[in-house]
Amino acid sequence: MFRLESPYKPTGDQPEAIKALVEGVKAGAEAQVLLGVTGSGKTFTVANVIQELNRPTLIMSHNKTLAAQLYSEMKAFFPHNAVEYFVSYYDYYQPEAYIPSTDTYIDKDLSINEEIDRLRLSAVAALLSGRKDVIIVSSVSCIYGLGSPQDFTANVVELKRGEVMPMDNLLKQLVGAQYVRNDIELARGRFRVKGDTIDIALAYADYLVRVEFFGNEIDAILTVDPISGQVIEEFDHYNLSPATIFLTSAERIASAKEQIKADLAKQIEYFIGIGEELYAKRIEERVKIMEDLRKGEYDVLVGVNLLREGLDLPEVSLVAILDADKTGFLRDQRSLTQTVGRAARHVHGKAVLYGDKITPAMQATIDETNRRRAIQMKYNEEHGIVPTPIKKEINTSALAGLYKDPEEEKRKLTESIKAGWKNAEWQKMDAKKLEKAIDEKRKQMLAAAKATDFETAAFLRDEMLEMQNRLQAIEG
Repeated sequence: MFRLESPYKPTGDQPEAIKALVEGVKAGAEAQVLLGVTGSGKTFTVANVIQELNRPTLIMSHNKTLAAQLYSEMKAFFPHNAVEYFVSYYDYYQPEAYIPSTDTYIDKDLSINEEIDRLRLSAVAALLSGRKDVIIVSSVSCIYGLGSPQDFTANVVELKRGEVMPMDNLLKQLVGAQYVRNDIELARGRFRVKGDTIDIALAYADYLVRVEFFGNEIDAILTVDPISGQVIEEFDHYNLSPATIFLTSAERIASAKEQIKADLAKQIEYFIGIGEELYAKRIEERVKIMEDLRKGEYDVLVGVNLLREGLDLPEVSLVAILDADKTGFLRDQRSLTQTVGRAARHVHGKAVLYGDKITPAMQATIDETNRRRAIQMKYNEEHGIVPTPIKKEINTSALAGLYKDPEEEKRKLTESIKAGWKNAEWQKMDAKKLEKAIDEKRKQMLAAAKATDFETAAFLRDEMLEMQNRLQAIEG
């Protein structure tokens, strides 16, 4: 399976080391150490071990520089096998931060290396392709979760020459695999349609996959050089992997949503239980705020980023983006285009970008919006369509029955305190039990005061004073 190519043969201590390492793996040894000075051929020795064992192999390095070196060496040793590279794809990453001493806010900023992202996808595709001759050279980034292998595999597009498949079905599968249609500019992760031909720019390879149809039948499957247009190879069968590692299923999303709802309700109950109604109310606004906007309880919502996906509501007629010219994570072309698009469902929707200058990201967003509008207007005119607002029912939140209204809970608590005061069990307690009850009442009073529920705190204070008077009377 693995075929090592090298003009050299193991010499010196290498044959003995190779034999010992292979035997150790077969014996189930949890760890082995190969010692050697610089230039002693440790990488070559490990390559021979891989060839002897014939198992998929993960090689981990503590930094990108060494990982790149090992990747190059392994590619040279195993030119006929799948040697892949998997490291962090960030060239630069600046997390969001705040410096209190200087009152300085630092935007989140990052730069993704597209070539490394392509290599990462290639590594995942190779592992899940069923091949056994796979070597992954990685940095420690490989230890972090990426998503479900089952969901990735479920979105692989299987192509067979001669198969009857309407072109529209294949287009839907490509979109499901996170490929984006763009008939003008073909780049990795995109596809275009020309007549009976679909060209797909794979997200994990530097060639195109061309699918030619004859009616509803796949007539040819080809790989094509994207620059020269020359055909590289023809296939009877081809599995096309998704354009991203981060995929999930509708069932998994539905399950996660239900779990989030349950966790939220539990957290709200917890905050109310410890007297932190303010915290409970705060996380309940984050869930219900969009619903309240649709009901007309709010006219304007102001927030950082304000949930780009959450603003996809027919009632939103205006999106205003402040500091649109401050280029960064939330003001790049993708973010601006997504945010502007949240007003697209309203017939009179409008987006306003505030800034001292027009940045490239702003201009690209404006151009893209105009391009989309022109296409839509042309389509409407050709088909006699008059835009009308969509009517979307406002469903009561599924959380409505899962959490309690803090104000209502406060009212019930106050009434229960009043009723309990009249029939208080503490009036029948002995001195020892009464002391404990007074300590507990003091804690309740302080918790109510901390939650700014001063009315309840006052009732608790008065009851505590009565209890203290009762204790003094008992002790005489």
